[in-house]
Amino acid sequence: MNLALRPATLQALAAFRARRSTLLHWRALLTLLVVAAAALAIVALLDRARLLPDPARPWISLAIYASAALTAWHLAWRQLAAARTNTDAARLIEDAAPALRERLLAAVELSQSGDTSTPISDSPEFRARLQDEVASEIQSIRWSHALPFATLAPWFRRLALLGLIFTALDVTPRLHFPGFFIRAALPFAPIERPA
Repeated sequence: MNLALRPATLQALAAFRARRSTLLHWRALLTLLVVAAAALAIVALLDRARLLPDPARPWISLAIYASAALTAWHLAWRQLAAARTNTDAARLIEDAAPALRERLLAAVELSQSGDTSTPISDSPEFRARLQDEVASEIQSIRWSHALPFATLAPWFRRLALLGLIFTALDVTPRLHFPGFFIRAALPFAPIERPA
């Protein structure tokens, strides 16, 4: 009797991992942009006000890039490893799709301990039927609904707000914000202070 995960279940696990990975990479990219741009804008404004010594500016900018990367890792990239195994992915799927709660994880765990020669408290027929039921249920899940792109909306709003602030700073007379921002964003480039 076949107690292994059905191909439909394995495909669903792979589709979930791919969708989740895409969303996490997007979150990391947006985090990098928002954190780095906001901090570099502050450096640019401090540079404009002459509150930042020239020798310190490049090192502060490098520290900002490192901090932005660390924040992106903490908020997104480190979570990629959470769905490596089928068991971990099943736990995460049950959170995203409550209709499968306790059934998908049971199917995955039972498939891993599917040796019928050892004494078990349930029948192989029950295990096989569970695999079939989970495979048919999981095919109906649309990952675009279970893991919507809208979860990134707060980061897009932050980026839009930052864009509005940058626009306001750009059009402020005699601030020369774009020039100072470029100086902050390119730490060791020989760019003179805008006049």
